[in-house]
Amino acid sequence: MPVTPLMLKFSNVMLEIFGQSDYLVFLAIDALTGVLLMKIAKLFARYLLQKQTNDVDTYSKDAAPILLKAENLKKLQVFIVAVHFLNPYSIGVCLARSTGIIHNFLILLAFYWTAKANMILSTLCLAMATYECFYPVVLCVPAALYFYQCDCYRKKNTDSNTTSSLPYFIKTFILFVFWLSLLFSISYMLQDSLQFFNSIYGFIFTVPDLTPNIGVFWYFFTEMFEHFRVFFLFVFQINAIVYTVPLAIRFKEQPLFLMYILTFLTGVFKSYPSYSDVALFLCLLPLWKHLFPFTEQFYSNLYVYHQYRFLSAALAPLALRWQCQRQLLFRHYSGLHNSRNLSSNGSLVRQPTLGI
Repeated sequence: MPVTPLMLKFSNVMLEIFGQSDYLVFLAIDALTGVLLMKIAKLFARYLLQKQTNDVDTYSKDAAPILLKAENLKKLQVFIVAVHFLNPYSIGVCLARSTGIIHNFLILLAFYWTAKANMILSTLCLAMATYECFYPVVLCVPAALYFYQCDCYRKKNTDSNTTSSLPYFIKTFILFVFWLSLLFSISYMLQDSLQFFNSIYGFIFTVPDLTPNIGVFWYFFTEMFEHFRVFFLFVFQINAIVYTVPLAIRFKEQPLFLMYILTFLTGVFKSYPSYSDVALFLCLLPLWKHLFPFTEQFYSNLYVYHQYRFLSAALAPLALRWQCQRQLLFRHYSGLHNSRNLSSNGSLVRQPTLGI
């Protein structure tokens, strides 16, 4: 992934101060991420109980045995912190000193301030995450829905037809655009140029680097004819964000769950995903652990899923190495084929080569 001007500045300052001990910064960010997850879990448990209290009159009487109780959420903070610190993906990202750990921290900050219903700080964190990677822009939609829902509960008005959600969307996007414009302005002052737009977002959108990774872009565009490239670039990039509107309609009553689902989808369908994206949505999954017992064959499926995940992660270096070798062979023989073409009289003409 390309690095933004502010991230470069941060890295330079970090290296000047810490030198070879820069790993301490990443350890500190990882520890802060664990603390942040604990606070998010606490806020989320409070939100679930408050939402249930406000909506309990609309529930069926037969639903009483499965209503959420405070004791069901007692160990939620322990679960989510344990999943983070014992997650192999989180450990690997921290040991690799990847900037993905900073991006994840910004996303979690956006979750935290959204759960606190703080529109200013939530949009600031979303703008910072979008500045780094673009795709978190879709999280503005669930954030606006959450602010609207909180205001309805505050006014003791749960009828969504009475109060319009449009002003909340407008305020959220105006604040988001303001913070993002401010970040772009600071970057321009640092670089004295707008070239970073093409270097960062042009790189993300046009996908010039087809080195194998855990995403889907590189494989598809390696196997595809070049004259279809522009069309499928649009299709694949739209695929990362197109689910926002239908999911927002379906989960308008669960904006935090919508936020998690969009984080998961963008982590899968972005052009250059990494293990840090997997670590992020796995760490947030225990927030809904109270629903696991109601999921058919959940624990057996979860065991199979994690076995598959860990096996895939262990074999990924071998698979990626094989794909790299295959890609190099393909380019080599394509170059040999393109070096011969037919002249106007039908004879073979070899194109001149350089260096030999």
